[in-house]
Amino acid sequence: MKTLMASLLSMLLPSLAVAAEAPATLDSDGAWTAAGSPYQVVGTTVVPVGVTLTIEPGAVIELAADAGLQVQGQLIARGTEEAPILFVRSSGSSEQDRWGSVTFEPTSMPASFEQIDQYAAGSILEWCVFEGASRAVQLLGASPYIHHCAFRDNRTPLSLDVEGGAALFIADGAAPRIRDCLFENNLADGLNYGGAIYVDSSSPILQDNVLMGNTAIYGGGLCTTLVASPIVGNRFEGNIATGSDDNSKGGGMSLISTISAVLNNTVIGNKSGGDGGGIHVCVECHPHATPFLLDNTVTGNEAETQDPSHAAGGIGAAFLRVMTSNNIHGNTRGGQPSEFGWFHPIEEGFPDWVANVSVAGNWWGTADGATVDALVANGEPTAGAGSANPHPVLSGPVQEATPRVTITTRRLRYDEAAQEMGVFLTLYNPGPAKSFELRILLQYEGGLSVPYLAPLGLPEETVDTGGHRFSMPQNSVWFATLAMPSYDPLNRMGGGGAWNAALYDPESGALVGIPCRARFQLLEEVMP
Repeated sequence: MKTLMASLLSMLLPSLAVAAEAPATLDSDGAWTAAGSPYQVVGTTVVPVGVTLTIEPGAVIELAADAGLQVQGQLIARGTEEAPILFVRSSGSSEQDRWGSVTFEPTSMPASFEQIDQYAAGSILEWCVFEGASRAVQLLGASPYIHHCAFRDNRTPLSLDVEGGAALFIADGAAPRIRDCLFENNLADGLNYGGAIYVDSSSPILQDNVLMGNTAIYGGGLCTTLVASPIVGNRFEGNIATGSDDNSKGGGMSLISTISAVLNNTVIGNKSGGDGGGIHVCVECHPHATPFLLDNTVTGNEAETQDPSHAAGGIGAAFLRVMTSNNIHGNTRGGQPSEFGWFHPIEEGFPDWVANVSVAGNWWGTADGATVDALVANGEPTAGAGSANPHPVLSGPVQEATPRVTITTRRLRYDEAAQEMGVFLTLYNPGPAKSFELRILLQYEGGLSVPYLAPLGLPEETVDTGGHRFSMPQNSVWFATLAMPSYDPLNRMGGGGAWNAALYDPESGALVGIPCRARFQLLEEVMP
């Protein structure tokens, strides 16, 4: 009898725990524990500069309507799979009583890493659950590590604002790593973008996350604006870009002015009212969205519109750097097969290598050339649109991702003298730990070639005239801004140039993956 009574008491006591009200400001380092839970946040609790708040496994944080946590110092919230940390609505609150955000300010301590991606120190959210918020986490120029977290049932208020991200909003130059997280059933309401995640002018590494059942008008799962950092190994499933065909884009993801390496993602069963049931690459944004699409699987996505002139079921784009080695099949527009749409506007005056793109080397569910031609739409049936050539096609599906290097410029062309042109490098090793040799070369059309030999800071790196030799851990991603050159007519030759990068096996000298070439041009009015 005593044993039974003790068991019943142990089950009952947690529900009888007296909530501890969180202070408005933490005056010194502190710890929130499971035993002290639940912690009630009724307004805004501030973690000031120089102060560390540690939240321990199993702790429960209950937040009242519009309440939040503002991190100016350091937050270390590390739960475990067995004892996650919960950020939830206050007990008894209604569906309308959504709490605000956990906000990391620019002064907050960033995460630091060893061996590319091994967490070493700094702010971290790990094995945390965020439910019932208006916008669960905001990173404003802040770069914590977010790992193994779950974001469910978060919803932005109905508004005309385009800043969405009901689960995660990343802005102002933030550069976090977001890895192995679940984003499920989040909604960016009204004109908010990015049902789960919205990234604006920042450089997050989004790796191995699952985005499922999220909704927004643009980018049901993810929307990015002015982003160059990689999107790799994620799964986008059952997300919806809701609305009419004119303003509903990117069921899985919408890439606005984004030049990211989009590698080894699975985009399946997403839906949009208009373009890009799976992926929408913004057609009208400036600067233009020129991503790399490599080793992705895009299948079973749907665009509801029947208009072929500006919408595709699988992927819709008007500008690209590279699209090859993808599996793209089983997508529909208006109930009919529709894998890829190319909507490049010729009137913008770009050269042939921009307007008429090669999308060769993809698997379209068939190796029959005529069938593939019917699955690839080239804009309006007039001379006003560029063309996409899918040939030669693969004879079978891509089985696995390979190591990749991508190098790209922020823009396709300099628009004026002295304009800066960011140059960005992504390295991805999806397999076991491996050593590589990287060669980077800048070539101008006038004939001048300049190797890039500045140290990159990679593990076990050595640099000589042959290039960079280094190692990458298993399933790792590395991203950096290589340079911010500006156009100087006195020190440049010709009308443009190209950045080139290639990976090699340092032992055999064999090429690994495919070489990358990112061309850029100069407008006539700024040419020497």
